[in-house]
Amino acid sequence: MKKPVIITVVVLILVAWCARVYALNGSLLPQTKYPEEFYDMHEKIEVGEEDDMYNVFKATGYSFSVEDARIIDADDYADEIGMLRDDFNDPKAGKYLEITLEVSNNGDYDGFVPFMGLPVSGTDWDSGCDPYITQEINTAPVLVMDDAAGTICGFILDKGATETIKIAYSLRANNFINGNRYENLEDEKMWLMITMRPVCKRILITF
Repeated sequence: MKKPVIITVVVLILVAWCARVYALNGSLLPQTKYPEEFYDMHEKIEVGEEDDMYNVFKATGYSFSVEDARIIDADDYADEIGMLRDDFNDPKAGKYLEITLEVSNNGDYDGFVPFMGLPVSGTDWDSGCDPYITQEINTAPVLVMDDAAGTICGFILDKGATETIKIAYSLRANNFINGNRYENLEDEKMWLMITMRPVCKRILITF
């Protein structure tokens, strides 16, 4: 009879701990050990020489601002861009987040900026770029192809250039503990992550 009591106590402790972490941080995700800076849409983040993007990529001299964002059902998205659902990178995703970035290159960095370095993070979920859809929704001639994968992997701008780039992120219902949140994604807090260290810089996405 003691084991069920012990298990119940452990569960209650974990629930209380999660509630405490969420109350303090607004998130159940591991918190960064680096200082954080938060930006709004239309505000520009410049990447310095010392800055590392997520997955330790570089983009020295580039700047980013989120100019627009929308949530769209996957079926509607497929019809809009003329793709089959089976051709999506994540065919089980029911919704997509599409963000519109204004990107500038004001430095001497001659490498490309990978989409893997620009994840979106919510309070207890995250998502990465769907390269197949992102390739379809962009017309700017700055995308970089991954020949092995047969799709795009990032973008590169000439020095002094500015481009508008769209990125699509898949959203699955099973990533959300509460299904009601998935049905009301426009009310969710979510951020585009720009740099990881020495300062974690992120842009709040609003609709």
